[in-house]
Amino acid sequence: MVAFRMVLPGLDREQLNSLNRRLLETINSKRRVYLTVITIRGSFVLCICVLSFRTHMDRVEAALEDIRASVPETCHSLA
Repeated sequence: MVAFRMVLPGLDREQLNSLNRRLLETINSKRRVYLTVITIRGSFVLCICVLSFRTHMDRVEAALEDIRASVPETCHSLA
């Protein structure tokens, strides 16, 4: 499992939690990969979890592509 979260300067924990919820929704709405979440000490954290040794590298690459594409989309929604 890989856990991560987007952090922007000047935002408090609740604002960052909201931002990361939107990021998760944006990534999952593309419907190529499905990420999940955990809460660590009150912080909303996204997770990639590859459960099968048969998972092909193209699925991991698709996840990374969707994450990269979703960050600017999510940040744009702040404006």
